[in-house]
Amino acid sequence: MISGNEIVVTIYGHEKNIDKIAINVFDRPYTGQRKSSDIYCEAINNLKLNGDSWVYAKVVNENTPYLLSEFIPLSFRNVLERLDDISIQKVLREVDSHELVKALKGEPESIHNILFRNMSKRAILMLKEDMEYTGAVSISEVQRCQEKIVYIVRHLIDTGIIKLISPGGFIE
Repeated sequence: MISGNEIVVTIYGHEKNIDKIAINVFDRPYTGQRKSSDIYCEAINNLKLNGDSWVYAKVVNENTPYLLSEFIPLSFRNVLERLDDISIQKVLREVDSHELVKALKGEPESIHNILFRNMSKRAILMLKEDMEYTGAVSISEVQRCQEKIVYIVRHLIDTGIIKLISPGGFIE
């Protein structure tokens, strides 16, 4: 590949199926300008699609192996179950507490406990109070908040701050 370019992989799919993979090459900008590849990925990853359709874009390094799971969208529950405690603590620092309250609506106690074991007693008490006082929340609002948290997790993974644990117990 010509140096000075960046490779972006864009994957389109629905549910857990991949429908199409596209490879794009972007020129690197001059010093001080925002990279076109980052703007593209951000725009693609923020698209709202109908139904179970999804699209995900990621800048990749040439000659570096990647796992397919790095490109398939993650569900809120799946993400929390696949993070170690230190990673969950890092995620909690980035997430707005009001959005967390809404995202937890309708989730089983096991998901609540994953978060609670990584919070102080005072923070747990405050979160539980907020959950109690927050009335009914629409399903679309719950999904929006969950998607936002998953986006934060993806960003932390992409920047190398946290890692997912595979179902087999290995770090991806």
